[in-house]
Amino acid sequence: MESAGIHEVVYMSIMKVDPDLRPALFSNIVLCGGSSRFPGLAERLEKELTALTHNKVKIIAPPDRAHSAWIGGSIQASLRTFQDVMITKEEYDQYGPTVVHYKCIDGGDSPHAGGYSASPSSVALPDLHPPPPPSLSSQHQQQQHGAVPPPAAAPTVVEAKPAQICKVKSAADTNTFLIPLGNIIADDKSELATGDPVRCGQCRGILNSCSVLTQAAPPFESNRLWTCEFCGSLNMVDETDAEAPRSPTLTFVLEPAPPVGTSPQVTPYVVFCVDISSSMGTRDGGPSGPTRLDCVKTAVVSQIENLAQTQPDTVVVLITFGNGVTIFGDYSRRVNVTGRPLDSLASMLSEGEKAARTYCTLPVSKSAANLTTCANSLTVNGSTALGPALAIAVGITGKAPGSKIILCTDGAANVGVGSLPRDSAFYTHIAIHARDHAIAINVITMEGEDCKMENLGVAADITSGRVEMVDPSQITTKVVSLLSKKLLATNVTCTILLGQAVRFRFEDQEVIRSIEKRLGAVSDETDLTFSIEFEQAILTELERYHAALTASGNAALPTLLSKYASSSANTVGAVPIQIQIEYTKSGTREKILKVVSLTRAVTVERHRSEENVSSTVLSLSAIHRAANMAQKGLYTEARIELVSVVRLLQRTMHTMVQQEDYMSFIIQAEKLDQFMREAQQQSRVMGHMFGGRDDAASNAMYQMKSVSLKAFKER
Repeated sequence: MESAGIHEVVYMSIMKVDPDLRPALFSNIVLCGGSSRFPGLAERLEKELTALTHNKVKIIAPPDRAHSAWIGGSIQASLRTFQDVMITKEEYDQYGPTVVHYKCIDGGDSPHAGGYSASPSSVALPDLHPPPPPSLSSQHQQQQHGAVPPPAAAPTVVEAKPAQICKVKSAADTNTFLIPLGNIIADDKSELATGDPVRCGQCRGILNSCSVLTQAAPPFESNRLWTCEFCGSLNMVDETDAEAPRSPTLTFVLEPAPPVGTSPQVTPYVVFCVDISSSMGTRDGGPSGPTRLDCVKTAVVSQIENLAQTQPDTVVVLITFGNGVTIFGDYSRRVNVTGRPLDSLASMLSEGEKAARTYCTLPVSKSAANLTTCANSLTVNGSTALGPALAIAVGITGKAPGSKIILCTDGAANVGVGSLPRDSAFYTHIAIHARDHAIAINVITMEGEDCKMENLGVAADITSGRVEMVDPSQITTKVVSLLSKKLLATNVTCTILLGQAVRFRFEDQEVIRSIEKRLGAVSDETDLTFSIEFEQAILTELERYHAALTASGNAALPTLLSKYASSSANTVGAVPIQIQIEYTKSGTREKILKVVSLTRAVTVERHRSEENVSSTVLSLSAIHRAANMAQKGLYTEARIELVSVVRLLQRTMHTMVQQEDYMSFIIQAEKLDQFMREAQQQSRVMGHMFGGRDDAASNAMYQMKSVSLKAFKER
């Protein structure tokens, strides 16, 4: 079939409009849809159009353009005015196709008075009587405009079927919190506490500015009694009122920095693990374009040169993997690992530890020239011994907390440990080992390839690394981004404690009031979110309280809440929360414990809780929760959560910032939702033969469950 090219169709379409509008159209050409993601399409279209016109040509190619239709539909459906033109199934069944002209073309007027509600906050029952037939003049006018054929008979009345309730879920609320770990660790202005933290003997909560001390009875009157606000245990503490904490944020130095010269300074490693299997010889840009390996080589060489200038003491190691594994060491030394040892995790870790002790020791300021030569000489070779290479890299970095491993591949592991699908558990084991040694594993894969990201991404997820699926030409940009993040702390553990009235939401079906998250290394962009909910017994008490207060104007507060009564108006007490962050400070190697304690007022009036709400925290937390549920296969629950939060954000959207947060949420939520819909459909069609998520879906879920506040804003 012969037809005009895309550039010609675009050009002819624009030339048909008024000449005054053409410059604006040529400079605002937007690509959308999955087929627009062919490599080089945007550049080619711009080049061809520039040759046809003297106007400035600008092609806009959004990174999420594969989902543009879904995103646009979601945005349209979220507008309040959409309610006026939305057509329900019941309306279509009752009035037929003519309802389109009444609601969408003729300005949204009803076919008869009283049949529809224009208010987005209420829904009126549809009138089950058919509308009167239009007048002869109106029929003639509609026929001339091609709107509808003349009515042949009275429309059939179809009774609307009652909706089937498949699941009942509480509406989304504002009981969500953001922990900006990077900001908290970087903040040096918090109160420096003297001595050791005073801990509860039961729950390990720490005495804080919210705690209440009372004098003990004789003969212990010199001590104080502290009833832990998190578990209710009674503790006798050797603290006076003057020594009690006053600041909500406390900093304890658990271990001071080692004296200069008493222990060697450990410099973090940067290890590049590069796939050189046969598929890396693919030329995605055409016969004359660079291979995938060429793109990786360019990225590695540029970063070696950059690290030599900006971080000259860093030890950089290059590891390649194909049929076997090659470690490029000091002074052009190459060590090849092949054969049976590739099947042993212990052997690979031992080989890495040996390399770190003997032949991978030079700083990049001395090894840059040799590493650059080695990287430029790489050629493709055989299969994909990815697992052994990753294990060796973890072994090399095991005694250097804060090290980064950057793994670049375009295929699934098929040699040695970690071969897929046989040894998927390997990635969890190696990731836990790396996290316990404060090593971050970052994974970069190629678009359009099956690298088993669902398994491989576990290594990045557990170690607080990142996963990226990119076009080969973008690898350099991604590597720069990964290495530019500022390391603030290693061996990081975050513990969160809640008061007795509440529990963590989404963590488990059991009652959980404390959780511990081990993060390994933390950068300036590391953020955590969590949500809480009231115990059922407290909810029952609150309902009784609200009913009694409404009826008589007087009621007793629930016991657990009245203990921490808030001074805020229109509240019914408060709940205590404590965040404990223990870490080793990067650079000085001090062991620090930061404690943030706070109380939050409780209200039984939803509109008060939604006043001045942070839409950023709500949006980010919902993305984290939904992605986490989706990764576990809980697609229905994740989709319900997203819909519920959309409605909450719509209710609380008053400022421009909230509108921008809403748009960011809609874009990312719609992308995640599309992956979940596809997975659900594939599961229904294929049943037990469904092989799991593809790389694009797995990549999106890994990224979204740990997306930072900064990245959320940028998207």
